[in-house]
Amino acid sequence: MDFKKRKISVATLLFLLFLAILAGLNHWFQPGHEKSHGPPDGLSPPEEISTSDFDDMVRRNEIRALAPYSKTFYYLDGAEQRGLSYELLNAFETYINKSLNRGALQVKVIIIPTPRDRLIPDLISGHGDIAVGNLTITPGRREHVNFSNPFF
Repeated sequence: MDFKKRKISVATLLFLLFLAILAGLNHWFQPGHEKSHGPPDGLSPPEEISTSDFDDMVRRNEIRALAPYSKTFYYLDGAEQRGLSYELLNAFETYINKSLNRGALQVKVIIIPTPRDRLIPDLISGHGDIAVGNLTITPGRREHVNFSNPFF
C-alpha cells in the first residue's frame, strides 16, 4: 500500500473512531440515562452486611478482610495488589483451602480497602469478617472484637 492510500485509511479509521466515541457520549447525555444501583431483575442484592461465624463464611465461600492502605502492608501497584497484609491474606486463604480440602470449591479472601479509623466500626457493623491493620490490642478494643496472636 502506498503512502497516500495508507494516509486515507488512517484518516478513515480515525473518523470512524471519532463517530463511535461521539455515539457513546451521546448515550450518556440522553434523558433517562440513570445508572441502576440495584441488581438486575430477578437477582437478589448481594449480602454486604453479615456478622457470621467461620462456618457461615465457608458456606458463603468468602472471607471479607478489611485492610487500610499502607506503603508496606497493603497497596496497589497499578492493578496488582501488594504488601505484607496482602501476602499474609493469600497465605491464609491457601491454608484454609488446604485445611478444608473442598476440591474445586474454594474459599476466597476478598480484601476491602478501609480507612484505618473505620476498621473496627466496619467490622462490628458487619461490612467485613476480619480486619488486618497492625492494630494495637487495647482493653477497649477487646470489649468489641476478638484478636488473633500478633505476628510482630
